Amino acid sequence: MPLKDYIQGNKHGKEANRLEREAMKDPFLQGALDGFENVTGDHVKIIERLENRFTHPPVVSHKKRNRLLYWPVAASVLLLIGFGIYFLSERNREHTPSFAEVQPDENKSVIPTDSSVPEFKYAKRLQREKQVTAADAELSEPPVIAENSVTIMEDKKSEKQMIQENAADLEDEINEIAIAKQDMVQENSVSAKSVSENSRAKSVFGEINLFNGSDLTGWGFVLKDDSTPPEKVFNVQNGVIHITGDPFGYMYTLNEYDNYRLHVEWRWPQEASNSGIFLYVQNDNKVWPNAIECQLHAGDAGDFVLLSGSDLAEFVPKEGETRPAFPVIKKKNASSEMPVGEWNSADITCENGTITVFINGVFQNKGTKSMHKIGHVALQSEGKDIQFRNVKLIPLK
Repeated sequence: MPLKDYIQGNKHGKEANRLEREAMKDPFLQGALDGFENVTGDHVKIIERLENRFTHPPVVSHKKRNRLLYWPVAASVLLLIGFGIYFLSERNREHTPSFAEVQPDENKSVIPTDSSVPEFKYAKRLQREKQVTAADAELSEPPVIAENSVTIMEDKKSEKQMIQENAADLEDEINEIAIAKQDMVQENSVSAKSVSENSRAKSVFGEINLFNGSDLTGWGFVLKDDSTPPEKVFNVQNGVIHITGDPFGYMYTLNEYDNYRLHVEWRWPQEASNSGIFLYVQNDNKVWPNAIECQLHAGDAGDFVLLSGSDLAEFVPKEGETRPAFPVIKKKNASSEMPVGEWNSADITCENGTITVFINGVFQNKGTKSMHKIGHVALQSEGKDIQFRNVKLIPLK
């Protein structure tokens, strides 16, 4: 039975009983049946109106439907634009310092008063301050009042321009102070290192002049005859080291060195004789110290001589042969020495116990696995006059 018939009063018969039984099972239907008794007006017309609304919905035109869609889209675009403007303004506010932050204190000078700082470093800042002062003076002038008209001076500087200029001034001042401090540190950073016999110059980078060209500062002396003053054997004349060769001995660096490149120049002033460059010299103060000699004997420059028990892997004694007092490892090539009176050069590399020798630019020898990897450098007195110059050492990293 339709609900409308039941409401109109047809409440008898099987259909009415069925509708009432269903209403007992369905609370919604029961509420509908009970609710109509409380509703004023024509129940039938109300039901018909509701049926027409659901069965025949109103037709909306395309234009009206499109207009309804425009509003949400337009609102979304406006919201996006608003959020974008907000975030951009916040970002600029974070990165732009306020005028108070960049304005320097008028009562404090940021220019160092130290007379050692050149004044020209601050010329740029002083010039900018003069320009700013002139511009401020122009801005501080009263407005010009003309007849029948009032002319107001336009601001020559916006707040943003003022902030940028003050920030630039502050940055220049900071840079100038940093430069000034660096200059003062460089001028005052002269440190003197005491030289002692047991000091070790390890891992020092840059060329070291072992001979300063004027005296034998930084060198020690060992002679076979202790009664002979060292200055009688070792002296400097015209920027050149002179060694007489008698008595035997050597002059050695007070510092010890480990990994380095050594450059030494020598010559025989009168006649060819004998001398040597001692490497990895140990602290035993003997005429023949524990060291490895780069031989400078005329015709044999570049040989290795193993002194007082020093050793290199290249020396292998013959089976059944007793080790000699001064084992020799011969050079690899023919003599590359210059004639008497001309300067020779020895370039020696000592690195982790490996020694490589070039005489006048020609490879002559290489020794490995030295028992010592650090020691003094020495120039020998043995025989007759010899001269040395340009004794330089470059530590290796």
